[in-house]
Amino acid sequence: MSELTIEAISSHLERIEEQCRLLQDEGDRLEQANQHLRQSSRRWQRAGLAGIVVASLLAVGGSSHAVHVEAQIGQYSGDKYEVVDSAGKTRGRISVDSDGSTGVLLYAGEAAREKIPTAIIVAPDGESGVVLTDGAGNLRLLGGTSKDSPMAFDFLDTKFNSRIRLELSKEGDGKIS
Repeated sequence: MSELTIEAISSHLERIEEQCRLLQDEGDRLEQANQHLRQSSRRWQRAGLAGIVVASLLAVGGSSHAVHVEAQIGQYSGDKYEVVDSAGKTRGRISVDSDGSTGVLLYAGEAAREKIPTAIIVAPDGESGVVLTDGAGNLRLLGGTSKDSPMAFDFLDTKFNSRIRLELSKEGDGKIS
């Protein structure tokens, strides 16, 4: 077990606060992308309505040939997307942060903004992190990779104390504490 010191707890809390800030920024960016998708959806709905009107006018006008309207979107682009369940509740977000970090946030049940979502984040330089939470939104596992420090996973209790730490050094040495 890792030693419980004020410095260790402070370090964990600072990392958690930074992750929360990043996750909220990503949530905001996801909301903007969702708004963009809604606008795009409205445009496609209008195009579909226009196609129906044209087809109706041709049918009423006595046209004898069929009208075929085909529309296909090859890809969606934006910096934020939101996944909503059938009840209208946010269940996930995918976003690109202003610094170029990409994140996937997943919510269990209620998507309360004050809860920490389960997340996977990848920085532009390739460093990455994983945040796993329990159903109540409590941070339970914090993991990450970095080119300058060891890869590590911290299993946390409900008070954010590291109970088990798995480490793999740059040299390949494993450590459990």
